[in-house]
Amino acid sequence: MKGQSAIEFISVYGFMLIIAALFIVLVILFAFSAQGAIQTSKCNGFTGFYCTSAQVVSNTVSKNSIIFLALDSEQSVPINVIGVNFIVGNSIYSGRCTPSLATPTVHITCTAAMSGFTRQGIQVIGSYIVNAQYCNSPLYNVSIKDCAYDNVTYNGEFSTYASDHLSLGFENNSVAPQIVGVINGLNLPEGIAVSPSGTRAYVAEPYSSFYGEIAVISIPANSVSGSFTSGLANPSGVAVGTSGSYVYATNLNFFGATKYIEVVNTATGSGTTQVDMSDQEAAIAMVPSGAYAYASGYSNQVEILNTGTNSITGTVNIGYFAYYPGIAISPGGKYAYITNNNGNNVLILNTATGTVSGAITSPSILSPEGDAISPDGKYLYIANAGDENLIIVDIATGKIVNSVSAGFNGPYGVAFSPTGSLVYVTNQYGGNVVIINPGSYN
Repeated sequence: MKGQSAIEFISVYGFMLIIAALFIVLVILFAFSAQGAIQTSKCNGFTGFYCTSAQVVSNTVSKNSIIFLALDSEQSVPINVIGVNFIVGNSIYSGRCTPSLATPTVHITCTAAMSGFTRQGIQVIGSYIVNAQYCNSPLYNVSIKDCAYDNVTYNGEFSTYASDHLSLGFENNSVAPQIVGVINGLNLPEGIAVSPSGTRAYVAEPYSSFYGEIAVISIPANSVSGSFTSGLANPSGVAVGTSGSYVYATNLNFFGATKYIEVVNTATGSGTTQVDMSDQEAAIAMVPSGAYAYASGYSNQVEILNTGTNSITGTVNIGYFAYYPGIAISPGGKYAYITNNNGNNVLILNTATGTVSGAITSPSILSPEGDAISPDGKYLYIANAGDENLIIVDIATGKIVNSVSAGFNGPYGVAFSPTGSLVYVTNQYGGNVVIINPGSYN
């Protein structure tokens, strides 16, 4: 009887112990999986920047970990963010923050690679120091050269669990575009292009003097440093070759019969070749390889310039006669986005087939002029003359994600810096170029 009772005791309570052990194991597994899926994060910013969240993302394949920090600027002046140091235990990890130029309410993301691999679910506790400089310039006209005013640091602490994915606490993970500078001294500017080196911008001024000129802007001084006049007759659109040695300008030639593209040597400022066009083309854009340029304007066609032979080697019919003052080529060269000023939309031209494959339409697109595509190929920036603003379109969805309204009086030409960190927009009736931080979006 006693032996039987002992066996019964062991059977019953042993089974219960096994169930309890399994329950504990499940709780532990759930806790670790929950920490990997739910971003438990605490962070405090003690000076100048509000800390939204901090996270550590671990990659089990490459066996590395990265720290991410989300901050909002609370400063009343522009801040040039130089870098960030994360302190975890006895280790210091140096990183960088983007965007580097922060104005009030701008979202900043700071990152640094950690040495070794932090297993998912492990808690990481540390602190951070953001190194920056005050900018002695107004919010609407910020230049990095004005940002050595005073060194400053912002610090805080954080705690988070290593996870396998990132979910920073920004609403839509987006940063609004902002005007950060203005270049004055231009006469009714239209088309604009930036050199591959990013040190010069070329602006068409068709009404400057009798035959017009191309103004040369020095970057980052952001001032007019000279002009080209040789071989020009009312230039409207400009593009730069991939080497930066030549500018290609469409000439409307108001006082002559011939409409042409002038090839200008950027080193000498002299026109070298005149390529006749069949119609008045107001815009021109270079394909990524530099082998061809596409020109559009006052007609129902796009003309294709072979830059190797400096000759028009093809035309593409894009529909009815209208005014197409802007053209932008996707980074892969597969599509050209042509603004339809009369139709209030943007036509999408498949460059391989030579056919219009669609259009970007919206009630907010009114009399569009120039346009440009972000270097990552995701967003189209359109000079929206009918509403005096710059609008940003998500190319994948065709939806407008943001706009810039202040500071414009006849927005016309649009160009990106080579890195995509700045957008240059000619302000035709303001006689200037507006410089914009393009922002970022999901």
